[in-house]
Amino acid sequence: MNRTLYLSVICIATTLAAGGCAQRSNGLASNTIQQSEQAGAQPPETSAEDSDKATLIFRANGMPMPVHFWMGPPATSCDNLESVGKVFDSGQHTILPWIARTTEVLNKGLLRTETERKRLVLSGTPVKIRGRSAIQSYSCVPRALVFTPEKGSIYLVEFLFDGKQSCSQQITDITEKNHPRRVMEAPRRSATTRYELADREC
Repeated sequence: MNRTLYLSVICIATTLAAGGCAQRSNGLASNTIQQSEQAGAQPPETSAEDSDKATLIFRANGMPMPVHFWMGPPATSCDNLESVGKVFDSGQHTILPWIARTTEVLNKGLLRTETERKRLVLSGTPVKIRGRSAIQSYSCVPRALVFTPEKGSIYLVEFLFDGKQSCSQQITDITEKNHPRRVMEAPRRSATTRYELADREC
């Protein structure tokens, strides 16, 4: 399967997801908070085994388009951050099951994109996190976030789509499965077709 076909299927899934999101949710804020709480209620098996480290879990939420994450020291320019890899939301909560399965097969098989990525980082050391979604002429880049992870904690880093109009990024502490705690959130930023301009923003 070539890249053109992949992009076509993703665009179709994206259109259907946008319609599904509009019908099933009254707003992104309440929906994403609920999903973050669900993620916190079922923490991943990976934990910060090293007492000097914390766990970061990277996910996308709201649309099936791939999202690329980077991370590194706060002083590092966005162009020089270390790549974490690409993630995507299979759309199981917003689109038809067969479309969600197709999207997952295409993402994992063609672009080696996963539904989540995990990294261990030193606790007590500030880290900058950046996410970007770019496909064909579409691009959305929330403001990069800088925070200091705590020892032994587990954090969910989410790239949030508000349909195809805008996106944001948030970090939630999900160490205590029944008590997820929002750490910080980047302001919502409008998507653009001007890829070069969006790519320079950080």
